[in-house]
Amino acid sequence: MQQNDEEIVYTSLLTRDDYDRIESLVVDLYIELNIKTFPINPIEIAKQKGYRLIPYSKLDSTESKCLREKELSGLTLKNQNGLPIIFYDDNEVWYRQHFTIMHEIGHIVLGHQQESRLANQCANFFASYSLSPSPMVKVMDCEDFMDVSDRFGLSPDSASLTFSRFEKWLKVPIYKEHELKLLRHFGITI
Repeated sequence: MQQNDEEIVYTSLLTRDDYDRIESLVVDLYIELNIKTFPINPIEIAKQKGYRLIPYSKLDSTESKCLREKELSGLTLKNQNGLPIIFYDDNEVWYRQHFTIMHEIGHIVLGHQQESRLANQCANFFASYSLSPSPMVKVMDCEDFMDVSDRFGLSPDSASLTFSRFEKWLKVPIYKEHELKLLRHFGITI
């Protein structure tokens, strides 16, 4: 469930192992779906994964009003066959919709069964890293958050948080195996 809060900074609830696991799952998703361009398209990703997408505008007015009053940008339910259905607020700006859809895909990929603060922080990080992985921010020579916004299709606020994450990432001079795997997927050698 995605609420209107893009808290995608490192927090005490997630360990470095949690971040690495999430980053590795994102890299696996890139490889599985052969994602090689930016900005990525979360709607296409959801379709490729077989997830059904339903914008709030397709719900009856009472349902969509209720979700918006609860300030829910999106949520995921499963149909009777256990297949995910992602609902998202299509009144939001497009980059917010993209973040919300990736957040919901994160819940699915991470196997979350119930709502919690930890689950939401994991899904937020999944969405943030999916939309703009740190190694690719470097490859695309982003000099500031506006470059990140332009090249990855992020809101200025999300791009600023991404650039902060990137600057922290730069302080560790060794690439992790999943980062090298991502770069190889894009045909980049270091």
